[in-house]
Amino acid sequence: MTGAAAPPRWRAAWRIARSEWRAGLSQLKTLIACLLVGVLTIGGVDSVKRNLEEGIADNGRRLLAGDLSVSRLQIPLDDKVRRMLARFGTVQAGVRLVTNIRREGGEAPALALLRAEDSGYPLYGAVRLDPPMSLAEALAADADGPGIVLAPELADRLGARPGDRIRVGNAVFVLRALLLDEPDRLATGMRLGPTALISLDEVEATGLLAFGSLATHVLRLAIAPGGPAPQKVRAVLLEAFPDANLRVITADRAAPGLRRFLDRFGHFLLLVSLTALLLGGVGVANGVHAYLARREEAIATLKLMGADRATVGAGFALVLAGIVGLATAIGLVLAAAAPFAVKAVLADVLPVPYAPRIAWDALAYAALAGVLIAAAFALVPLARAAALPAGRLWRRQVSSERWRAPRVVLVSAGMVLAVAASAIWRTPRPAFAAIFVAGSALAVVLLWLLARLMPWILGVLIRRPRGGLKLALAHLTRPGARSASIMLSLGLGLVLFATLALVESNLQTGIRQDLGARAPSFFFLDIPKDEAERFARLARRFAERPEDLRLVPSLRGRIEKLNGRPADPEAVAPDVRWVLRGDRGVTFARDVPPGNRIVKGAWWPPDYAGPPRVSVSAEEAEGLGLDVGDTITVSVLGREITATVASLRELSWRSAGFNFVLVFDPATFAPAPFTWMASLRTPDLATEERAWRALTEAFPVVTAVRVRDVLGTVEELLGQMAAAIRLTAALTMLAGIIVLVGAIAAEERLRQHEAAVFKLLGATRAQVVRSFLLELLLIGAMAALLALAVSGLAARFVVVEALELPFAFDLAVTAGTLAASLVATLVVGGAIGWRALKARPAALLREA
Repeated sequence: MTGAAAPPRWRAAWRIARSEWRAGLSQLKTLIACLLVGVLTIGGVDSVKRNLEEGIADNGRRLLAGDLSVSRLQIPLDDKVRRMLARFGTVQAGVRLVTNIRREGGEAPALALLRAEDSGYPLYGAVRLDPPMSLAEALAADADGPGIVLAPELADRLGARPGDRIRVGNAVFVLRALLLDEPDRLATGMRLGPTALISLDEVEATGLLAFGSLATHVLRLAIAPGGPAPQKVRAVLLEAFPDANLRVITADRAAPGLRRFLDRFGHFLLLVSLTALLLGGVGVANGVHAYLARREEAIATLKLMGADRATVGAGFALVLAGIVGLATAIGLVLAAAAPFAVKAVLADVLPVPYAPRIAWDALAYAALAGVLIAAAFALVPLARAAALPAGRLWRRQVSSERWRAPRVVLVSAGMVLAVAASAIWRTPRPAFAAIFVAGSALAVVLLWLLARLMPWILGVLIRRPRGGLKLALAHLTRPGARSASIMLSLGLGLVLFATLALVESNLQTGIRQDLGARAPSFFFLDIPKDEAERFARLARRFAERPEDLRLVPSLRGRIEKLNGRPADPEAVAPDVRWVLRGDRGVTFARDVPPGNRIVKGAWWPPDYAGPPRVSVSAEEAEGLGLDVGDTITVSVLGREITATVASLRELSWRSAGFNFVLVFDPATFAPAPFTWMASLRTPDLATEERAWRALTEAFPVVTAVRVRDVLGTVEELLGQMAAAIRLTAALTMLAGIIVLVGAIAAEERLRQHEAAVFKLLGATRAQVVRSFLLELLLIGAMAALLALAVSGLAARFVVVEALELPFAFDLAVTAGTLAASLVATLVVGGAIGWRALKARPAALLREA
């Protein structure tokens, strides 16, 4: 019996869907727009990220200039390592370090990444020079001296042209050409200066490879045809030299810094996009509610004609499914085109070349997330409309009937949780994603509670409302009011938009405002031990106060053991694993370093001469599981030293001064060979320029780093991140406006009836619109106050945890963003309210 009844029911549902399709398409524009923007944002962000990752993979050999790269800081690579690599193919050697170079006769030096490469460079890819010539020709030594090639921006800074003489350390080179392209530029990580390239045979003459210099020694391998995979060679190498502190990268993992950046920043944008889709879900709910409210007569009529709840629900579900499918399809088409558009518009600034392709997995996830969110937010209003009693047709304006269906609500909540869980599962940092998702859920809960408490709060704050304010308050508490929906739509949009504005503000100006005001003018590296006193005498001439010049001894060491156990990066907290990966800066001191504060334990006496003692940064010690009295073993200059933790220090990383995780007592390393580092702060720019020229000329082998130049490099990188955030914020703002329009439009019909009654009672159009705007202003003001607090916490979490940058709360940016959003709200609301007044009172009242 039931089986026989099913086909006619579905035929009836299909007929309902066909008859309602045109009305649904015209009245569900909000749903279409919200879903389209959400799917486009998620699919577009993920597609561009996937294309960049595939670009790195496709160009791995070129980006690494080899199948495999082996590097080590400070200490040259042993011949044993080279001989082992040579068993598998062709080996090429190089050295890189940051130093200052100058044009002979020029006024000021410039900071450069000096690369010295042998004749085999590059093993893959090609170097492009201007004027065109081979790299061997450009670097060859002749009667005028050895050759050098410079990046165009470096030549511009020096005012150098081909044929000019360039001083590098103690040696002089002839500029033969400009370096237009180096294949492995991304493999060298973040740069403090443009490239200067010389022959490896000439690097010793510069004097820059003195003991302790921060030079990175590199061997690259091109595996012979038929040879083993790079991963196999890497495993063999690390097994043969387990204690050599080798950094081995294979071509499939080229540009690890860029990969980490894409992982962290790309997933942050993806989480923001999902939050925007959640905001769009509110818009879906508003749109479906408004559409079904307009179709109440049709629903009630269908039921009077004998259609049951399931048939009516199925018919309107088919309409919604078709429109959701249409909106999702349009969003997917636009998202699929995003990598092609980015390639066409931003080809010159992309970090890696790629051949645009459709990222099917990214689009599939965007479609799944979009459909689940749409279904979750459409299910409740659809089920409520299907359960509408036929008698509601005659009392819909005064009815306050409550509809409850806990199963439907649970199913909807389950769909939202499924999307959230998938976002956490897909990210490389699940803990961060989980906190981000939990924060978004908390914002929704707080906004819902605020909407519920709003009438009571306003009643306490406004004792005797009059005129339009009284009407506004009455409207907020009347049966069927949509104030909670408007609060949620507006509040969530404000929180998300203000958070993105704060993140962008910190990326653009936070570094300069926070560090630029307190940072020294220069850092000096690789100061020879026997030149430190002469350097200090000259540097003091440019310092206004004695504390403006600071010298600290510098060594490099690797943590080998913690409390006698091997130091395994995977066995400690994720945020401190960097401490155990590779060499770390190590220093020693008689007194507590400036800007540091002892939080546990005690500092050693100035004349201490006992067993090795070390002071450890408190934050890193906690992650490493260290406490006062524990032991730590560090390999320095080939010797393992086990020291007892004497104290824990709180560091001031944002001071831009010298901060060391490990500070030893002065007796442990006093007789060891080491170099010095120095920081210098000058009182003004003129003094800074004089110091720059004098110190770099007097000490050509000392690397001088001007902080202003470093901040410029950092800001250029962060500016690119800010541009991506700005685009995401624009899409978020668009989604917020659409959702707000939908929330207001959802009760447009009711407002038309109210306006008709008010006009018949003598109210003017201006009075009616003013009461509506006051209502929106009250909702917006309360939502803005909540957004002010929540956005600050959310932005701080993103900047500090995801982007690992210092955070500064910018009240002006936040308040300006919220104010602009509220103005947009009032404009949109005013336009809709004015439109509601155009309907004729007589016609509306006859309907009622």
